Amino acid sequence: MNILAVSIFSVLLISAGSHFANGGDVPALIWSPTRSMADLPQVIAGKKIDASSFHSKYLVPLAKGSRAFIVFLQDKFGLDYLSRYADIYSKDSSGGAFKNVKHFMEDQFSTNLPSVLEPMSAIDSLKKTFHNDLVEIHEPSKLATMEIKTDKPQLVLVHLPDLAGKKNEEAAIKNNDDLIAKMLQELKNRKVDYAAVLTGEQAPPEEKDSNYLGRHLLQVEPKANNTNLTGIYLDFPNCPFYAEKFQVDIRSGANVTTYNMVTVISKSSNCVNNTAAMSFSLQSENKSMTANFSLNFNMSRRSNWNLQSFNIDYTLKGESTSASLDVSDINAPNDFSYHCTQQPLLKSNLTGPSAVVVRLENFQVQPFNAVNGTFSTAWDCTGFFTIGIWMGLFSTLILALIIAFGLFMIMDIKTMDRFDDPKGKAFTVTAVDS
Repeated sequence: MNILAVSIFSVLLISAGSHFANGGDVPALIWSPTRSMADLPQVIAGKKIDASSFHSKYLVPLAKGSRAFIVFLQDKFGLDYLSRYADIYSKDSSGGAFKNVKHFMEDQFSTNLPSVLEPMSAIDSLKKTFHNDLVEIHEPSKLATMEIKTDKPQLVLVHLPDLAGKKNEEAAIKNNDDLIAKMLQELKNRKVDYAAVLTGEQAPPEEKDSNYLGRHLLQVEPKANNTNLTGIYLDFPNCPFYAEKFQVDIRSGANVTTYNMVTVISKSSNCVNNTAAMSFSLQSENKSMTANFSLNFNMSRRSNWNLQSFNIDYTLKGESTSASLDVSDINAPNDFSYHCTQQPLLKSNLTGPSAVVVRLENFQVQPFNAVNGTFSTAWDCTGFFTIGIWMGLFSTLILALIIAFGLFMIMDIKTMDRFDDPKGKAFTVTAVDS
């Protein structure tokens, strides 16, 4: 059991790592007064649990090891609810709106899963297993009048009152927290051994609509909303692609013509195992140019993926041209997407007769491990040594040199090594008047 003074919710948010910002993940809080959680797999910080693993490695063992396995379901549940309403930043916090759940988590055997993908899929699979021993409750207050079997394991699925449409979300969560405490007290009075899970049907919607996640330079002001801005979004389930602005520059000698690609004509993808490929056709704003793009990705043995090739075939004034672009710097770890606010120019051979340059803004792509067309945490192209960091290092170096020079000069000061002795013979100088 937990005997640490640190809030269990604080630990949960820390273990969630960068996924705290991902709106597609739902946490799961698990506790039991009698059943140890030592046999359940420990979750590595930042790791997501898919529906299959959630079902087989957590729900099934918990259900088999308890007479009553209770699943509390909210219509929406996310880590940001804990950061807002659980009072996790107070040293002597009582748990805020999650007061009773915090008490159960800290005083009983417990564990937590910061990020579960599609938990309802796992719960639906569990319901099929307990088809004849399933109690589904839509009004929690009626538990006191219901019969709970104690001779064999039973699944109790409790649908808590919805948060959607409530003006005071915190009060609604506190009400659900009180209902959970009353229901578990009823089981305790009946001397029923149980294990409980609190999770949600889905994650709460993100407050800020955004097609990417990642770091941004603090000195760059965010762009104002532009309702006329058209982006290219390819919603491939396993390998999404997005670019807020997609431009193609055709250079012929000293002349440069820019085409703003705004319309997706066709698209296809094949993202399986360790290789991924996507191809799509775009049309320019004034329909004067049509271009076909093909991207090929590869997953290396070092747990990174990289973009191997980016080819363009375009038709302009009835003439077809092909080019291959330099994409040596587009790569990211396997479970991350790649994002770049200002992607460096993707250039073909500039010495050719008709060179091609592709400009991408707010570019994001993920060829592996995406779920339902949603990007994972972004691996941003912003280097560690930004302009601000270089300015700080340069200023520090100058100050260090000044201090070193001053210390060197102080250490080089020479003092007198001979002095008058008051007990010795006085030193006299004979002066002769002329």
